[in-house]
Amino acid sequence: MLDAHRIDPFTCNLEEYLSPRITLGYEAEKKLLESSITPDQEKNLRNRCSEFLIELIRQLRQRLPDNIKVLKTMSVLSVSQTLRVVKDSICPLLESMNFSSEIIAKADMQWSNITLIKWSETKDTVKFWVEVLQYKDAANSVPFLELATCALTIVSLPHSNAEVERIFSQMNLVKNKLRNKMKTDTVNAILHIRYGLKRMEKTCSTYEFPNDVLDSVKGNTKYLTRTASPDQPSTSSPDQPTASSGYVMADEDDEQQDIFIEEL
Repeated sequence: MLDAHRIDPFTCNLEEYLSPRITLGYEAEKKLLESSITPDQEKNLRNRCSEFLIELIRQLRQRLPDNIKVLKTMSVLSVSQTLRVVKDSICPLLESMNFSSEIIAKADMQWSNITLIKWSETKDTVKFWVEVLQYKDAANSVPFLELATCALTIVSLPHSNAEVERIFSQMNLVKNKLRNKMKTDTVNAILHIRYGLKRMEKTCSTYEFPNDVLDSVKGNTKYLTRTASPDQPSTSSPDQPTASSGYVMADEDDEQQDIFIEEL
């Protein structure tokens, strides 16, 4: 691109701003000087490189969502941008999200005053805005309520389907051909556990169960039921299996399952 033009290659017409002589970088230019190719070959090489980059950008455009400009303006909600003394206005972003004029006016005033407070959560954007939402002044009021609510609403929007696709992949791993009779509630519980552990940055070996959960699942009979042979029903007690009986996994207890998921 011509150096004198500061343009966005994803929105402009590239052909209007192309440099007449494309620069291939230091190492490539050095190789060209040392090579014995003709001027026509060199010109052809530069043109092919230029055409390749143009086609690359065109295909990237096709994969970008239509609201790419809105997604770009969301960067103002990052911690580094928010805590700047001189920064862009937040009003265009809130207008594009169809917030009311009253909320935008309050959020704009709070946007200017947010740098007056010393914040502790300055490394993670979500944790930062949660801290802003929970902050209270001497009058026990929330001075940044509208701004923090708008920010958390915007950053919580799903901007792609990548996470959903990951869930489908995990579901196919959980409910495979050998476990195709697994109930939907069980699949849902396993996925909740997996993503709960991931959110807590723990694994099945490092997670510590609360004592009340361990107490509620102490006995094996909670999850094991005794089955007898179809032609010879067993008369022994559940705790004394006979040769004609065995133990199979029972359906999960919904109440205990919910307790476990809530703990995660």
